[in-house]
Amino acid sequence: AILSYIRRIWAALELDAVCVFGVRVDAAAWIDEQARWDVRLSNDEAGECVVVYPEGTITKDPGLWPMVGKTGAARIALATGRPLIPVAQWGACDVIGPYKKEFRLLPRKTMHVWAGKPVDLSDLAGRPMDNATLDIATDRIDQAVTELLEGIRGQKAPTERYSPAKARRQERESTEALDKENQ
Repeated sequence: AILSYIRRIWAALELDAVCVFGVRVDAAAWIDEQARWDVRLSNDEAGECVVVYPEGTITKDPGLWPMVGKTGAARIALATGRPLIPVAQWGACDVIGPYKKEFRLLPRKTMHVWAGKPVDLSDLAGRPMDNATLDIATDRIDQAVTELLEGIRGQKAPTERYSPAKARRQERESTEALDKENQ
């Protein structure tokens, strides 16, 4: 029944095209970020459920834990005052691994989807929507999703969330240091 209320699912796509069961879906079918923001808010005003993936992509964390989130979900929740329900899922990686083309339906896989209590952002209402406020809200959202995933997996997540930007910077610095040693 809840699926009947979900009208739009938005995610930041990094690809020019996506293949779904061998059918190519062109990126031209997707709308730009400002249009997405406008539609998200209008969907909320119409009472529709708005789904946002806070990472904007598949995790790049080697242990498949949530990465550092982006601020879109926090922006919508703070702009509208609507509740933000964290959801975590686990098991899809057993069917198709991240960044892999192999598809394994057999043997049958179990997938889990857990929804948590609304993330409390009430103390941030009325504050300017600046980087500090958005960072606090985004961290709370990320933490709520991570705690749900810990429950599903029965494991503890790393204390520091994976940041692709930080990983690229460290790799670049490491490469530069090796280049200096070899000169």
